[in-house]
Amino acid sequence: MSAAPKFTPGPWTLMAGMPTNVLNLGGLRVARCDFDGDFNSVNAHANARLIAAAPDLYAALTCILNRYVELVDCGNCGWDIEKEREVTAAIDALAKVDE
Repeated sequence: MSAAPKFTPGPWTLMAGMPTNVLNLGGLRVARCDFDGDFNSVNAHANARLIAAAPDLYAALTCILNRYVELVDCGNCGWDIEKEREVTAAIDALAKVDE
């Protein structure tokens, strides 16, 4: 994982009146979610909410992973971080962002 994410910093929000547009803190569009111009699609709205939450989700997952590794490394608990399914899943998910 890199020290700082390469994506546009959060928070990201949904545009008032057009909740399928995701905006950065400066009000610039980060993403537009629609299906061939259908801005009322339930999936388009759900996708926009997920994308808007991405910076917060990234930060939360990073904190959880760092804390988990810290706890595992604090003593002899019998865990092998590289064999823990949840840890490898978190590392893989964060790596997709850091590519």
